[in-house]
Amino acid sequence: APRDARLGSATVTMSGSASARALRRLAASRTRWTPATPAIVVGVDRTGSLCSMADPLSRHHLLGSVRGYAKGEKQMSRASMERSITPPAFASQSRGTQIRAFLKSPGVIADPYRGPRQWPSIGSFFGGEGWRLLGKALLRPVQDVWTLGQCQSIKGFTRTAFRTEAQTLYREINRMIALNNHTALRHVCSEKALAEIKKEVKRREKGGWDDVRWKLIDFEENTPTVVQGRVVAPNENDRSVSFVQFTVVFKSKQQWHARDKKGRLVAGDPNETIDVEDAWVFEHGLKVPNPRWRLAARLSVPNPGTTVGGATLDPTIGTPLS
Repeated sequence: APRDARLGSATVTMSGSASARALRRLAASRTRWTPATPAIVVGVDRTGSLCSMADPLSRHHLLGSVRGYAKGEKQMSRASMERSITPPAFASQSRGTQIRAFLKSPGVIADPYRGPRQWPSIGSFFGGEGWRLLGKALLRPVQDVWTLGQCQSIKGFTRTAFRTEAQTLYREINRMIALNNHTALRHVCSEKALAEIKKEVKRREKGGWDDVRWKLIDFEENTPTVVQGRVVAPNENDRSVSFVQFTVVFKSKQQWHARDKKGRLVAGDPNETIDVEDAWVFEHGLKVPNPRWRLAARLSVPNPGTTVGGATLDPTIGTPLS
Protein backbone atom coordinates (compact mmCIF):
# COMPACT_ATOMS: atom_id res chain seq x y z
CA ALA A 1 0.00 0.00 0.00
CA PRO A 2 1.25 3.57 -0.68
CA ARG A 3 2.92 5.36 2.18
CA ASP A 4 3.15 9.10 2.81
CA ALA A 5 6.42 10.68 3.89
CA ARG A 6 5.80 14.19 5.21
CA LEU A 7 8.63 16.68 5.57
CA GLY A 8 7.61 20.23 6.46
CA SER A 9 4.54 21.11 4.39
CA ALA A 10 5.32 18.86 1.38
CA THR A 11 3.69 15.41 1.07
CA VAL A 12 5.01 12.79 -1.37
CA THR A 13 3.19 9.52 -2.14
CA MET A 14 5.58 6.61 -2.70
CA SER A 15 5.43 2.85 -3.13
CA GLY A 16 7.80 -0.03 -3.77
CA SER A 17 11.45 0.70 -4.53
CA ALA A 18 10.83 4.45 -4.74
CA SER A 19 9.66 4.46 -1.12
CA ALA A 20 12.74 2.56 0.02
CA ARG A 21 15.11 4.96 -1.77
CA ALA A 22 13.38 7.99 -0.27
CA LEU A 23 13.60 6.54 3.22
CA ARG A 24 17.30 5.83 2.78
CA ARG A 25 17.93 9.43 1.67
CA LEU A 26 15.95 10.71 4.63
CA ALA A 27 17.97 8.55 7.04
CA ALA A 28 21.23 9.70 5.44
CA SER A 29 20.31 13.32 6.14
CA ARG A 30 20.39 12.44 9.88
CA THR A 31 16.94 13.99 10.31
CA ARG A 32 14.39 11.79 12.05
CA TRP A 33 10.65 12.22 11.58
CA THR A 34 7.40 10.83 12.91
CA PRO A 35 4.29 10.09 10.86
CA ALA A 36 1.66 12.85 10.65
CA THR A 37 -1.55 12.68 12.66
CA PRO A 38 -4.81 14.25 11.51
CA ALA A 39 -4.50 17.07 14.06
CA ILE A 40 -0.77 17.87 14.18
CA VAL A 41 2.52 16.94 12.59
CA VAL A 42 5.54 16.54 14.86
CA GLY A 43 9.15 16.27 13.70
CA VAL A 44 12.57 16.15 15.30
CA ASP A 45 15.32 18.28 13.85
CA ARG A 46 18.94 17.15 13.78
CA THR A 47 19.63 18.87 17.11
CA GLY A 48 17.15 16.55 18.81
CA SER A 49 14.51 19.24 19.48
CA LEU A 50 10.84 18.44 19.01
CA CYS A 51 9.16 20.60 16.38
CA SER A 52 5.43 21.08 15.76
CA MET A 53 4.59 21.61 12.11
CA ALA A 54 1.51 23.53 13.26
CA ASP A 55 3.88 26.12 14.76
CA PRO A 56 5.14 28.30 11.88
CA LEU A 57 8.37 29.14 13.71
CA SER A 58 9.13 25.50 14.51
CA ARG A 59 8.31 24.44 10.96
CA HIS A 60 10.45 27.25 9.54
CA HIS A 61 13.29 26.28 11.88
CA LEU A 62 13.16 22.62 10.85
CA LEU A 63 13.08 23.35 7.13
CA GLY A 64 15.90 25.89 7.47
CA SER A 65 18.02 23.39 9.35
CA VAL A 66 17.47 20.64 6.75
CA ARG A 67 18.16 22.94 3.80
CA GLY A 68 21.22 24.45 5.44
CA TYR A 69 22.62 21.01 6.28
CA ALA A 70 22.03 19.80 2.70
CA LYS A 71 24.11 22.74 1.41
CA GLY A 72 26.88 22.02 3.89
CA GLU A 73 26.19 25.24 5.78
CA LYS A 74 26.22 25.74 9.52
CA GLN A 75 22.84 25.25 11.11
CA MET A 76 21.01 28.42 12.11
CA SER A 77 20.23 28.57 15.82
CA ARG A 78 16.65 28.97 17.00
CA ALA A 79 17.48 32.37 18.55
CA SER A 80 18.75 33.60 15.19
CA MET A 81 15.68 32.18 13.50
CA GLU A 82 13.39 34.07 15.88
CA ARG A 83 15.21 37.30 15.12
CA SER A 84 14.95 36.71 11.38
CA ILE A 85 11.16 36.23 11.35
CA THR A 86 9.25 39.52 11.16
CA PRO A 87 5.52 39.77 11.90
CA PRO A 88 3.48 40.40 8.71
CA ALA A 89 2.22 43.78 9.91
CA PHE A 90 5.80 45.06 10.05
CA ALA A 91 7.15 43.17 7.06
CA SER A 92 7.60 46.34 5.05
CA GLN A 93 9.87 47.81 7.73
CA SER A 94 12.40 45.11 7.01
CA ARG A 95 12.58 46.53 3.49
CA GLY A 96 13.05 50.06 4.74
CA THR A 97 9.44 51.14 4.15
CA GLN A 98 7.14 51.98 7.03
CA ILE A 99 3.42 51.34 7.05
CA ARG A 100 1.23 54.18 8.30
CA ALA A 101 -2.54 54.11 8.55
CA PHE A 102 -4.47 57.09 7.22
CA LEU A 103 -8.08 58.08 7.72
CA LYS A 104 -10.27 58.68 4.70
CA SER A 105 -12.72 60.72 6.77
CA PRO A 106 -12.85 62.14 10.32
CA GLY A 107 -16.38 60.79 10.70
CA VAL A 108 -17.74 64.05 12.16
CA ILE A 109 -18.98 67.40 10.85
CA ALA A 110 -17.30 70.44 12.36
CA ASP A 111 -19.74 73.16 13.48
CA PRO A 112 -22.70 71.87 11.42
CA TYR A 113 -24.29 74.58 9.31
CA ARG A 114 -27.74 75.64 10.53
CA GLY A 115 -28.61 78.31 8.04
CA PRO A 116 -27.91 82.03 8.34
CA ARG A 117 -27.13 82.88 11.96
CA GLN A 118 -28.94 85.79 13.54
CA TRP A 119 -27.03 88.49 15.37
CA PRO A 120 -27.76 88.61 19.13
CA SER A 121 -30.49 90.97 20.23
CA ILE A 122 -29.74 94.01 22.36
CA GLY A 123 -31.60 92.52 25.32
CA SER A 124 -29.36 89.43 25.35
CA PHE A 125 -26.32 91.55 26.29
CA PHE A 126 -27.78 92.36 29.71
CA GLY A 127 -27.63 88.71 30.75
CA GLY A 128 -24.18 88.04 29.26
CA GLU A 129 -25.47 85.59 26.66
CA GLY A 130 -25.30 88.25 23.95
CA TRP A 131 -21.53 88.67 24.36
CA ARG A 132 -20.97 84.94 23.93
CA LEU A 133 -23.12 84.84 20.80
CA LEU A 134 -21.39 87.95 19.47
CA GLY A 135 -18.00 86.30 19.94
CA LYS A 136 -19.11 83.25 17.97
CA ALA A 137 -20.58 85.41 15.23
CA LEU A 138 -17.32 87.32 14.85
CA LEU A 139 -15.28 84.11 14.90
CA ARG A 140 -17.15 82.41 12.03
CA PRO A 141 -15.72 84.52 9.17
CA VAL A 142 -12.25 84.06 10.67
CA GLN A 143 -12.77 80.29 10.56
CA ASP A 144 -13.88 80.54 6.92
CA VAL A 145 -10.71 82.42 5.99
CA TRP A 146 -8.57 79.97 8.00
CA THR A 147 -10.10 77.02 6.12
CA LEU A 148 -9.52 78.71 2.77
CA GLY A 149 -5.89 79.25 3.72
CA GLN A 150 -5.44 75.57 4.60
CA CYS A 151 -6.71 74.63 1.13
CA GLN A 152 -3.64 76.22 -0.45
CA SER A 153 -1.81 72.96 0.30
CA ILE A 154 -4.27 71.08 -1.95
CA LYS A 155 -2.76 70.65 -5.39
CA GLY A 156 -4.58 72.69 -8.03
CA PHE A 157 -7.10 74.16 -5.60
CA THR A 158 -8.93 77.32 -6.62
CA ARG A 159 -12.39 78.52 -5.64
CA THR A 160 -13.57 78.22 -9.23
CA ALA A 161 -12.17 74.69 -9.61
CA PHE A 162 -13.82 73.62 -6.36
CA ARG A 163 -17.23 74.96 -7.40
CA THR A 164 -16.95 73.12 -10.71
CA GLU A 165 -15.98 69.87 -8.99
CA ALA A 166 -18.79 70.29 -6.47
CA GLN A 167 -21.30 70.57 -9.33
CA THR A 168 -19.90 67.41 -10.91
CA LEU A 169 -20.03 65.47 -7.64
CA TYR A 170 -23.59 66.63 -6.96
CA ARG A 171 -24.76 65.47 -10.37
CA GLU A 172 -22.91 62.13 -10.29
CA ILE A 173 -23.78 61.20 -6.70
CA ASN A 174 -27.49 61.84 -7.27
CA ARG A 175 -27.34 59.78 -10.45
CA MET A 176 -25.60 56.89 -8.66
CA ILE A 177 -28.12 57.02 -5.82
CA ALA A 178 -30.95 56.68 -8.35
CA LEU A 179 -29.13 53.72 -9.96
CA ASN A 180 -28.39 52.21 -6.53
CA ASN A 181 -24.71 51.98 -7.49
CA HIS A 182 -23.09 51.57 -4.07
CA THR A 183 -19.77 50.44 -5.54
CA ALA A 184 -19.23 53.74 -7.31
CA LEU A 185 -20.54 55.75 -4.35
CA ARG A 186 -17.88 54.22 -2.11
CA HIS A 187 -15.21 56.26 -3.92
CA VAL A 188 -16.91 59.65 -3.52
CA CYS A 189 -18.65 59.35 -0.13
CA SER A 190 -17.46 58.97 3.42
CA GLU A 191 -18.45 55.83 5.29
CA LYS A 192 -21.15 57.61 7.29
CA ALA A 193 -22.61 59.34 4.24
CA LEU A 194 -22.69 56.05 2.33
CA ALA A 195 -24.32 54.21 5.26
CA GLU A 196 -27.07 56.82 5.37
CA ILE A 197 -27.64 56.54 1.62
CA LYS A 198 -27.96 52.75 1.90
CA LYS A 199 -30.60 53.12 4.63
CA GLU A 200 -32.49 55.57 2.43
CA VAL A 201 -32.42 53.14 -0.49
CA LYS A 202 -33.72 50.31 1.72
CA ARG A 203 -36.64 52.47 2.86
CA ARG A 204 -37.50 53.21 -0.76
CA GLU A 205 -37.35 49.54 -1.71
CA LYS A 206 -39.73 48.70 1.13
CA GLY A 207 -42.08 51.33 -0.28
CA GLY A 208 -42.11 49.57 -3.63
CA TRP A 209 -39.56 51.73 -5.44
CA ASP A 210 -37.96 49.42 -7.98
CA ASP A 211 -36.91 51.79 -10.77
CA VAL A 212 -35.92 55.39 -9.95
CA ARG A 213 -35.37 57.94 -12.70
CA TRP A 214 -33.65 61.22 -11.86
CA LYS A 215 -32.69 64.09 -14.14
CA LEU A 216 -30.96 67.40 -13.42
CA ILE A 217 -32.45 70.07 -15.67
CA ASP A 218 -30.14 72.93 -14.71
CA PHE A 219 -28.45 74.74 -11.84
CA GLU A 220 -29.66 78.15 -10.82
CA GLU A 221 -27.35 81.09 -11.30
CA ASN A 222 -24.47 81.38 -8.79
CA THR A 223 -24.90 77.73 -7.79
CA PRO A 224 -23.24 76.23 -5.88
CA THR A 225 -22.76 78.69 -3.04
CA VAL A 226 -20.15 77.97 -0.38
CA VAL A 227 -21.71 79.10 2.89
CA GLN A 228 -19.20 77.78 5.42
CA GLY A 229 -15.69 76.40 5.72
CA ARG A 230 -14.23 74.52 8.68
CA VAL A 231 -11.12 72.49 9.57
CA VAL A 232 -11.37 69.41 11.76
CA ALA A 233 -8.65 67.13 13.12
CA PRO A 234 -9.68 63.65 14.36
CA ASN A 235 -6.99 63.81 17.05
CA GLU A 236 -6.74 67.10 18.94
CA ASN A 237 -3.19 66.24 19.98
CA ASP A 238 -2.05 65.56 16.42
CA ARG A 239 -2.74 68.28 13.85
CA SER A 240 -0.60 66.60 11.19
CA VAL A 241 -3.73 64.93 9.78
CA SER A 242 -6.61 67.34 9.27
CA PHE A 243 -9.61 67.69 6.98
CA VAL A 244 -11.20 70.75 5.43
CA GLN A 245 -14.99 70.77 5.16
CA PHE A 246 -17.04 73.10 2.98
CA THR A 247 -20.80 73.38 3.28
CA VAL A 248 -22.24 74.02 -0.15
CA VAL A 249 -25.81 75.00 -1.06
CA PHE A 250 -27.19 73.81 -4.40
CA LYS A 251 -30.31 75.28 -6.01
CA SER A 252 -31.48 73.49 -9.14
CA LYS A 253 -34.41 72.35 -11.23
CA GLN A 254 -34.94 68.58 -11.35
CA GLN A 255 -37.28 65.86 -12.55
CA TRP A 256 -37.71 62.48 -10.90
CA HIS A 257 -40.13 59.61 -10.53
CA ALA A 258 -40.18 56.01 -9.26
CA ARG A 259 -41.97 52.90 -10.47
CA ASP A 260 -42.58 49.50 -8.91
CA LYS A 261 -41.68 46.11 -10.41
CA LYS A 262 -44.84 46.16 -12.54
CA GLY A 263 -43.97 49.55 -14.02
CA ARG A 264 -46.61 51.46 -12.09
CA LEU A 265 -45.83 55.02 -10.97
CA VAL A 266 -45.45 55.07 -7.16
CA ALA A 267 -43.76 58.44 -6.54
CA GLY A 268 -42.87 61.64 -8.38
CA ASP A 269 -43.98 62.81 -11.79
CA PRO A 270 -41.95 62.30 -14.98
CA ASN A 271 -43.42 65.47 -16.51
CA GLU A 272 -43.04 67.80 -13.53
CA THR A 273 -40.03 70.04 -12.96
CA ILE A 274 -39.43 70.99 -9.33
CA ASP A 275 -37.16 73.46 -7.55
CA VAL A 276 -34.74 71.74 -5.17
CA GLU A 277 -32.42 73.20 -2.54
CA ASP A 278 -29.76 70.98 -0.97
CA ALA A 279 -26.97 71.66 1.53
CA TRP A 280 -24.07 69.23 1.23
CA VAL A 281 -20.78 69.02 3.11
CA PHE A 282 -17.68 68.10 1.11
CA GLU A 283 -14.40 67.23 2.80
CA HIS A 284 -10.80 66.84 1.68
CA GLY A 285 -7.86 65.43 3.61
CA LEU A 286 -4.69 67.42 4.19
CA LYS A 287 -1.30 65.67 4.18
CA VAL A 288 -2.79 62.26 3.43
CA PRO A 289 -2.07 60.03 0.40
CA ASN A 290 -4.48 59.96 -2.55
CA PRO A 291 -6.82 62.64 -1.18
CA ARG A 292 -10.00 63.66 -2.99
CA TRP A 293 -13.17 65.60 -2.37
CA ARG A 294 -15.82 63.37 -0.81
CA LEU A 295 -19.40 63.82 0.32
CA ALA A 296 -19.33 63.93 4.13
CA ALA A 297 -23.02 64.67 4.81
CA ARG A 298 -26.29 65.82 3.25
CA LEU A 299 -27.82 68.36 5.62
CA SER A 300 -31.54 68.76 6.07
CA VAL A 301 -32.58 72.25 4.93
CA PRO A 302 -35.99 72.24 6.70
CA ASN A 303 -34.48 70.81 9.93
CA PRO A 304 -31.17 72.54 10.69
CA GLY A 305 -28.71 70.50 12.72
CA THR A 306 -29.73 67.15 11.21
CA THR A 307 -28.92 65.18 8.10
CA VAL A 308 -31.29 64.12 5.35
CA GLY A 309 -31.44 60.69 6.97
CA GLY A 310 -32.50 62.18 10.31
CA ALA A 311 -29.20 61.88 12.19
CA THR A 312 -28.56 64.66 14.73
CA LEU A 313 -25.19 66.40 14.37
CA ASP A 314 -23.15 67.39 17.40
CA PRO A 315 -23.00 71.22 17.52
CA THR A 316 -20.08 71.28 19.99
CA ILE A 317 -17.45 70.00 17.54
CA GLY A 318 -15.27 72.96 16.67
CA THR A 319 -12.12 73.74 14.69
CA PRO A 320 -8.49 74.47 15.63
CA LEU A 321 -9.45 78.11 16.14
CA SER A 322 -12.45 77.46 18.42
